[in-house]
Amino acid sequence: MSDANIFFGKFKNGLIGELNTFAIGKILSFDPVKMKADIELLPDGDLIKSVPVGMQQTSEFYIRLPYKKGDVVGVVFAQREIDGIMYESNNPKSKRMLAVDDAVVVCGINLFTNNLPSADADKLVIAEKGG
Repeated sequence: MSDANIFFGKFKNGLIGELNTFAIGKILSFDPVKMKADIELLPDGDLIKSVPVGMQQTSEFYIRLPYKKGDVVGVVFAQREIDGIMYESNNPKSKRMLAVDDAVVVCGINLFTNNLPSADADKLVIAEKGG
C-alpha cells in the first residue's frame, strides 16, 4: 500500500471516527417528569447524563412511554449544542457539533434476540409485552 493510501486512510478514519450520528444505548435511570435519562452507550459503555427523551407531544397533548432501567434505546446526536435550548438560557452560540453531550433518546429498540408477539403484526398495537 502506498504512503498516500495509508495517509488518506488514517485521515478518513480520524475524521469520520469522531462523528457521532446514531447509537444504541441502555437506560440507567429515567425521570418521567423532566423526560430525561442517564444512558450507557453500547457497546463501549460511555455514560451520558441528563439526555432528553423524545416523545410525541403538542402544546396540549403528549404520549409518555414509561422507560425503565435496562431498556434499550436509539440515540441520535444533534448537529449543534442543545444545552441552551433545553434550559432556555441565553448562552452564546456554541461551536460544538455532533458531540455525545448533545444526545437525544428517540425510540426504544427491540433487539433481534427478543421477539414481539406475532398477533396483530399488521395493525397498530399499543400493548404491554406481558399480555
